[in-house]
Amino acid sequence: CTINLWYPGTHIKTKTIKGHTAAVLSLDFSTDGRMILSGCMDKTIKLWDIDTLKFKSSYVGHTNWVNSAKLSSDMNLICSGGEDKKVIIWDQTKKKSIQKY
Repeated sequence: CTINLWYPGTHIKTKTIKGHTAAVLSLDFSTDGRMILSGCMDKTIKLWDIDTLKFKSSYVGHTNWVNSAKLSSDMNLICSGGEDKKVIIWDQTKKKSIQKY
């Protein structure tokens, strides 16, 4: 599946990011606008560099769809919620989960 980025208020596509194997359910931009975080029905969370369209890292821990994923303002933490009824806090710098609820 793909993530398409569009110019605001237009029908002009600017970039396409490919990498998930199922529908993307959640997107979040970093506060500096350089990264995008995606949560997907393939049970993964992925971090992407918007300028280069390159995949940066993946987070695996949900056993069902990832409905929501959010980056902290300093980009050190990720919070995700899934169809598996789990909330997971991830340390983005160490690329691992640090708390599960």
